[in-house]
Amino acid sequence: MGCIELLSYDSFRDYVAPYKKVFIICGYSSLASCCSDLLDSLRLQGISYDIFSEFTPNPTTEDVDRAIEMFSNDNYDAIISIGGGSAIDVGKCVKMFCHMGTEDWENKLKSVKCVEKIPLIAMPTTAGSGAEATSFAVIYYSGVKQSVSAKELLPNAVLFDGRCLSSLPLYQKKATVLDALGHCIESYWSVHSTKESKSFAETGIRIILEKFEDYLDGKSETNEDMQRAAYLAGKAINVTKTTAGHAMAYKLTTLYGFAHGHAVALCLRVLWPWMIRNTAKCCDERGREYLEGTFDELATIFGCKDAMQGAERYGKIVGWASLAVPRFSEEDISVLTNSVNPLRMSNNPIKLERADIENLYRGIMENESR
Repeated sequence: MGCIELLSYDSFRDYVAPYKKVFIICGYSSLASCCSDLLDSLRLQGISYDIFSEFTPNPTTEDVDRAIEMFSNDNYDAIISIGGGSAIDVGKCVKMFCHMGTEDWENKLKSVKCVEKIPLIAMPTTAGSGAEATSFAVIYYSGVKQSVSAKELLPNAVLFDGRCLSSLPLYQKKATVLDALGHCIESYWSVHSTKESKSFAETGIRIILEKFEDYLDGKSETNEDMQRAAYLAGKAINVTKTTAGHAMAYKLTTLYGFAHGHAVALCLRVLWPWMIRNTAKCCDERGREYLEGTFDELATIFGCKDAMQGAERYGKIVGWASLAVPRFSEEDISVLTNSVNPLRMSNNPIKLERADIENLYRGIMENESR
């Protein structure tokens, strides 16, 4: 799958020493709060750079077009993406699509044949998406989420700086932690899980459960722990991909403007107990007994005695985060149900019918009063 080099600032200086010019993708907030040391390091070594910041929190193909237009105006030795999953995904998409010119996006998304070999360095400024550890990216085309994937999209190196997390708003901290936790949970029960991916996911969950309250209370000594947990969660989903929780969450993000991890948490809070009650619908080739054992293992990781208690503890964590819960109209429920990606659902170990998905969306509203 490829090997990522993990960098400190000292090793970063050595890593970029051969470069003459780099293309930096960085949102305005990260540029103001997290970039000074990195930019100083580049300047001291005589490495020039251009910065692209014109992208949205859920990047669109138009955002990528603007980035590619700027990238194509010069010769760069590397791409450095600084930010959350959005900045890193834009960097991956520049790498994937920059050679395809002005071809329309419908064709681009269907006909990717090669990826630029230019190095990609990721510097995550949140602890949630895990994009620094994956070989895929998410962009939106005509309002619809698209996943692009290629082994060459795995970043070549990652620079961690825990100080970047200290300036995050509390809501963003909550949402990104819940995103990382959701990655670990979904990867753990995915039909594609392996011994290795389960190990990544378990370690990530244990770190989050131990540290998240202190992290949300602003104790900066936990920042690097949370970055490590998010990185491990990314490594886990890079093996397995996500499942029904994420498949149901994407439209919630675009329809209501929720942060991605917020939407994932609302979905998983109702999905997890439903899955425990419906193991008879198991579609994992390893069988129902294996799946029930997986739910028991998750409960143990969560410090609980049985599967349902594990799901309930997760629900209490989501409730403790005090996230807004939407009120759906019947039209909303239809739109949400129609939006669910069958590919992501195929990774889920329990088959969901359309009626199941509708009922789960209704269950999200009911949890408002629990």
